Amino acid sequence: MSKSKSKSKSKYRVSNWSEYDASLKQRGSLTFWLSNEVIEQWVNQQRTGRRGASNTYGDVAIELMVTVSSLYGLGRVFKLVVS
Repeated sequence: MSKSKSKSKSKYRVSNWSEYDASLKQRGSLTFWLSNEVIEQWVNQQRTGRRGASNTYGDVAIELMVTVSSLYGLGRVFKLVVS
């Protein structure tokens, strides 16, 4: 019996490292398009009266984050960025 040579898998070689690094940073990001009404309700506008107090988020923001985390199985790990 003759043994056949198995073909080795060709290795992927990165030729443009800056582009590759940028793609790794972008991997896993998720973009939402929200209406102006939702954006206005995102952060609770009522002031607590304390300087430096954390923002309190509206029901819309909390519901969206809970939905996204349950859909993608994220648990409690997510970063909220409002720009």
